[in-house]
Amino acid sequence: MLSCLASFLSSHFTILMSARAILGVSAGVFTVVALSSVAKLYSPDRTGSAIGMIALGFGSAMALGVPIGIAVAEKWGWQTNFALLGAGALLVLLGLARILPHIEGDAPVSFTRPNLGC
Repeated sequence: MLSCLASFLSSHFTILMSARAILGVSAGVFTVVALSSVAKLYSPDRTGSAIGMIALGFGSAMALGVPIGIAVAEKWGWQTNFALLGAGALLVLLGLARILPHIEGDAPVSFTRPNLGC
C-alpha cells in the first residue's frame, strides 16, 4: 500500500523502481504469510483447496492486471494505476483485519542458529 503511494507520487525513475522493488518483495512475503495462515485456518482436507484459491488469485492478477493496467494508463495516466492499487490494498487490509481471526504465529527462528532439521 505504501509502495503504491510512493509509486504514485514518484517524480523520478529511481524512486519508482525502488518502490516497485519493495512492492515485489512485500508480495513475496505476503504469499508466504497467506500460505502459512491457510494451513492454520482450514482443516487438512480443505487446505489444498484454499491454497488453490490463493494461486488462482495470483494467476488472475497477473493475467488480468496487465491488460487492465494498460487500459487505465492509456485513459487516465500511469499514476492512476498506483492510486487505484493503493486504495484497493487499503480496502482489502481493512476487510481482512475485520474478518480474520487472530492466528498464533510460529516460534521465531534465529538466522544464526543452524538448521538441524535438514
